[in-house]
Amino acid sequence: MQTKHVSGNRYFLVFDKGDEIVDSIRRFATEKQIRGGRFAGIGAVERATIAWWSWETKEYENRELDEQCEIASLIGDIAILDGQPKIHAHVVLGRRRNNEAVAGHLVRGVVRPTLEIDLVVYDADLVRKNDAETRLPLLSI
Repeated sequence: MQTKHVSGNRYFLVFDKGDEIVDSIRRFATEKQIRGGRFAGIGAVERATIAWWSWETKEYENRELDEQCEIASLIGDIAILDGQPKIHAHVVLGRRRNNEAVAGHLVRGVVRPTLEIDLVVYDADLVRKNDAETRLPLLSI
C-alpha cells in the first residue's frame, strides 16, 4: 500500500493487488496513531466477505464473494476499542457478470487491481464500547 499525506489531517491511500483492506487500514491507523477518522474509497476486489447484522441472533451473517467485483462505494470510520483501532466499513460491490450490486459490512476484501481511499483524521478520539443489548461495539460520543 502506498500512502501520501495530502494536507494537515488528510491522507490518500493506494492499495496494491493482494492487499487486504480492513487489516491494512488498521495497521496504518496503528502506525500513525489515528484515534478517530473517516474514509471513502473506490476500486476493485478479487474476493470479499461481507456481512449483515441480525437483530434476532445478535451476530453477523457472512457472505463470501469469490469473484472479481467493483467497489462502487466504500465508506467507514476509525475508532478506538479497548485501546486499539477498530475499523467499521460498509461496501457496495458490483458483480461484473450480472450487473448485480451487493452491499453490507466489509469483513474482509482482497484488492485487485487497486483501491483508492481518501482518509480524514479527526482531532478528537472516537471511542467504541461494547453494548450489552446488541453485543456490538457501538460509538460512545
